Amino acid sequence: MLTRLEIRDFRCFGEAQLELSPGITVFEGANGQGKTSLLEAVFFLGLLRSFRTGDLRLLKRWKCPSFLLRGRLDDGQEIAVEQGAERRLRAAGQAVGRSSDFVRYLGPVALSPEDIRLAKGPAAERRQFLDILGSQLSAATLGALRDYDKALRQRNQLLRLQAPDAQLRPWEGLLARSGAAVMQARAAFFPDLRAAFLDAAAALFPAGTPLDLKLVPAVSAAPGGEEESLILALEEARPRDRELGSTAAGPHRDELAILLQGRSLSSHGSEGQCRLAAIALRLAAAELLISPEAPGPILLVDDVTGELDSQRRDVFLQRLSRFPQVFIACTECPAILRDGGARIVQVEGGRLVQNAGD
Repeated sequence: MLTRLEIRDFRCFGEAQLELSPGITVFEGANGQGKTSLLEAVFFLGLLRSFRTGDLRLLKRWKCPSFLLRGRLDDGQEIAVEQGAERRLRAAGQAVGRSSDFVRYLGPVALSPEDIRLAKGPAAERRQFLDILGSQLSAATLGALRDYDKALRQRNQLLRLQAPDAQLRPWEGLLARSGAAVMQARAAFFPDLRAAFLDAAAALFPAGTPLDLKLVPAVSAAPGGEEESLILALEEARPRDRELGSTAAGPHRDELAILLQGRSLSSHGSEGQCRLAAIALRLAAAELLISPEAPGPILLVDDVTGELDSQRRDVFLQRLSRFPQVFIACTECPAILRDGGARIVQVEGGRLVQNAGD
């Protein structure tokens, strides 16, 4: 949990400091004033990435060479990231060399209107969701994902160069070992993710809506285990992979299927159903991070209620009280939160101009 956030030269913010508290905090203001950027700053401080863009240059304030984000945690430790031409990380007064050692301090989960891609978008969107959640749940999973990505890129490059099998096999060995670890991690946390998803969906959808969540591995584990199955799949696919210049088999092809009456929600569900399912999936991820082993969660809600009817909006907002710390960006604080004692921070032109209730 964060007790203080400091920002320098991030998005529209020159300098800003904010004392933070448990429970729900609402960042309120007109469009374009910096509300979402505050959520993005917390997300970046936790995961060293943005939920809005993959281009880090867009995060720096105009004509500034770098930005700085610093947070104080509820145990008194401080974490900080300075991002310019290079990235510098600090935690508990010490430099941090590996990002995998840094991202264990916070557990942000962001909900935004673009999350509808989780339900309607390609499988890659849902795999990224699984990868981020797996990394938050386990540093070992983050390491396995990085090893897998490295081996995958190397194998694909060798395939395009038509390298001999002898050069491919060492990378296939790493691909199989790390890929097996990824498959095992996904299989381990998926039952809890599915249960949390169904619980959230039951609260948001009309009673009796036949929703389900299914993990569909691209390579099924044979009696010899995941690693052996991946080795065999890579060897079998090698001639075809050479033609395509890419690797067809492995957990980078897994699917997380959201089902409605046993059929793909993206193909057979309405826009509203897809949006609700995406919200339920994000809430499920946050539920999994409520544990002594996980760093969080901090729930970041970027005005996702605009297209919900009043009943489902209230159900969603009431459900937020389950989480220890929630930050919401919206143009006007909903009455149910205002009446419930949420803290309200006014945001105007990249400045925090009022902390109502302080």
